[in-house]
Amino acid sequence: MPFVPFRLEAPAVSGDEWRMRFLPLLLLLAACSPQAADQPPQRELLAGEGRDRLCLAGDRGGFITYGKGNANCSVRGRVERAGGKLLAIIPDGDADCRIAAREADDTVRLGKADAACAYYCGPGADFAGRAFAKSDAATPAVDFAGDPLC
Repeated sequence: MPFVPFRLEAPAVSGDEWRMRFLPLLLLLAACSPQAADQPPQRELLAGEGRDRLCLAGDRGGFITYGKGNANCSVRGRVERAGGKLLAIIPDGDADCRIAAREADDTVRLGKADAACAYYCGPGADFAGRAFAKSDAATPAVDFAGDPLC
């Protein structure tokens, strides 16, 4: 007796019917996912004198300050806070440099630069004592190459 394979044919189902059959299953799977996607931290843009900018977003931050011409100081890294107030900005990959920052009302003022932070400033540029005010109209905080600081 010859072997005759068993053939199972699915009934013809249109594309819309196919989607409607599996839509409830997909919705159920989406509802059961472990957690919703994290929202990015709210970004605060602060403007300083001229083109100086400071950006804070959660535990990240960065700033750029300008000296004569296009000489600048540019830092991107982690922010340190206590009681919700900004204490310092620590550049990425450089635990030796710690830039003090004081936050009062809607203003942030950077502290004095120590020798470990000299790398982040070009000749004739300095960030010590620079003040930044919160501003809805502040232009984006980007480094000299145009990359976002936070």
